[in-house]
Amino acid sequence: MKKIISSVLLFSSILGIGLVPALVLAKSIAAHLTSGTASAISASSFTLTRGSKTYTVNVASAATVIDNNWRDIALIDIKTGDRVNVFGKINGTTIDAIYVRDRSLPSGFDVKEMTGAASSTTATSFTLKRGTKTSTINIGSHTMLFDKNWTAINSGDIKDGHKVTVYGRTQDNGATVNAIYVVDKSLPAS
Repeated sequence: MKKIISSVLLFSSILGIGLVPALVLAKSIAAHLTSGTASAISASSFTLTRGSKTYTVNVASAATVIDNNWRDIALIDIKTGDRVNVFGKINGTTIDAIYVRDRSLPSGFDVKEMTGAASSTTATSFTLKRGTKTSTINIGSHTMLFDKNWTAINSGDIKDGHKVTVYGRTQDNGATVNAIYVVDKSLPAS
């Protein structure tokens, strides 16, 4: 049990998500997180070296490949020697990736958690109002969306006026946030 908890804690910190979303995600797909150095990068796979272990990482088109700033990138953007995190299903020395994150790119961002009212909602963004402050919240393919019971929802479920908590990355002190996860505390409706 201690190993499972430490794995989920490591997963949440490396991917930059909270503990509860990490636990929900890890439990739902029975996958593991590992990190190491990339080499032999192709359009659909690469080699990951962690200490004395070497893995072949298969990256299907459905997998999410992101940089350290949580922006979508192509697998071929990863360079030999880059530090990467891979979350996926391990079978011997093969990993079928679900998420690949290149950690070698300069970060230059802060992590923010904020709660407020959603407005101007679209499928890819909304405005979060917190008193006199507003933030543009970007929802990307990597963003996890939950209701207050930590059940997965769709971006279209978030409506104007809903109370939401956002956890994400910003480079401009919160004016624009690339959401890692969003919890709509107004759902499910009572």
